Amino acid sequence: MPNIEQAGVNAKEAGVDRNITFKHWNMDEGSPGQYDIVATFDLIHDLPNPALGLRTLKQSMAQDGMFLLMDIEATEDPVDNSGPYGVFKLGISLHFCMTTSMWQGGEGMGTVGLSDSVLRNLCAEAGFSEVQKINIKHPLNSLYLIT
Repeated sequence: MPNIEQAGVNAKEAGVDRNITFKHWNMDEGSPGQYDIVATFDLIHDLPNPALGLRTLKQSMAQDGMFLLMDIEATEDPVDNSGPYGVFKLGISLHFCMTTSMWQGGEGMGTVGLSDSVLRNLCAEAGFSEVQKINIKHPLNSLYLIT
């Protein structure tokens, strides 16, 4: 069973299926609705068009909604991604993330392409007013609250 379907089953079993929706859709088709909370996990850097993706996510938020973004922690210069995860990030970027985007005619941002400043610029262009990085002390991921 695909993960998105399993998430729905899990929500139903937990008795929260009236409060939560899991969606899989193509960003090119626009927003499927408006939600109080929109979340993505390890996604934005894989999209063919991250700017379009963020604009669509913005349109998917209710007026007072929030966007939780978890993505790979990336330095401003990809060369500075050092430490035990540095080679791993570059490897998955080249062999999965960039190619996932590029085979769809995308930009090929890749794992190490979504640095803090790049994310903030893309969010500003998409119409978000605030980007707050949350300190989760995770060796691989970063978490943002975006409104």
